[in-house]
Amino acid sequence: MDSLEKTFNDMFVKNAPFQIPEKGRKWIADYAWIFALIGLIVGGFWFLGVLSVLGIFSIVATAAGVGGYVLFSWLSLIILGAYLVVLGISVPKLKAKQLSGWKLTYYSMLFFFVYDILNFVAYLGAGALMGLLWNLLWLVAALYVLFQVRSQFKGADKPATKK
Repeated sequence: MDSLEKTFNDMFVKNAPFQIPEKGRKWIADYAWIFALIGLIVGGFWFLGVLSVLGIFSIVATAAGVGGYVLFSWLSLIILGAYLVVLGISVPKLKAKQLSGWKLTYYSMLFFFVYDILNFVAYLGAGALMGLLWNLLWLVAALYVLFQVRSQFKGADKPATKK
């Protein structure tokens, strides 16, 4: 996992064509816990909605003989739950500006990407592909911001920026 983190750090900090100004980094880091809390609340409602629809869909799909879709749907829901748990654990650590909170947020983003891939496999089609591409775009933007503010958290190495 450290090699992936190092690759992202090189991509989004050292070799990034634009650096977020120091005041902007500090502001984002100060309020990161609020952004995570909002994501947790919205994600919790999404999880409950998907859970209820998937419960009904599972019965109908199994009766119709298309249970394969159901398996990937349940797997993606489990990954979504893991994303929410990790994000929930990160909130107080982000508020304290601990590096472990930053790492948990990073891991939650990776969980969400896995969720999105499983969701794409479960619902193959043009709409699922567009959803995957859209979420990939947002993931890149979120990882850029996350890696830009990493130095603001306690225990983080101060990364060498591009001069």
